[in-house]
Amino acid sequence: MSCKMPVEQIHLYMDGELSERDTREMEQHLLSCKICSEQYDGLYRTLQALKSLARKKAPVNLADRVLS
Repeated sequence: MSCKMPVEQIHLYMDGELSERDTREMEQHLLSCKICSEQYDGLYRTLQALKSLARKKAPVNLADRVLS
């Protein structure tokens, strides 16, 4: 079983970059396509995990260390 929906469309959907019409179509597609639904779920969980990480300030001299 395969799906021809490009994964980039799922990314655009997640980022809120699709038109209203395309958003509705993607939502319907996710309800009917197990492959895309599982991809979406995995990406969503990854984003949530990344958002939950504590933010730390970069060291003051980081730019100098990277450039050297």
